[in-house]
Amino acid sequence: MKKNLEEILKDHEELVKEHGEKALIVLECKIELASAYAYQGNGSEAFRLIKEVYEAYLEQFGKEHNLTMSVYGMLGNLAAALGMHDMALSSFEEVSDYWISHYGEDDPRSMMSKKQYEDYKTYYLK
Repeated sequence: MKKNLEEILKDHEELVKEHGEKALIVLECKIELASAYAYQGNGSEAFRLIKEVYEAYLEQFGKEHNLTMSVYGMLGNLAAALGMHDMALSSFEEVSDYWISHYGEDDPRSMMSKKQYEDYKTYYLK
């Protein structure tokens, strides 16, 4: 059963009180919250939350980590939706390079991210 925005906000507040702002469980809840905001059409708030998660993952795991790069891809998608094309393109390129360098060209993550990067580059930067 999907939670509504109010339930996710309540969960987030409780998790922050119990675990602190940068605990993984809190960051995962922030991703869920960002998804709810994006679904409701509030891309700016979704972008802000995903950026916070990305920065926390950078601090905890560094750039060369699956979680960090996955969230960076989410940030790129939100940037694209908000018309931040340079940031989106940069994100898609870095994510694609990461998956390819770590898992090879034939990995599904590599193929999907490479296609996303190439499609975005072709469509938005003619």
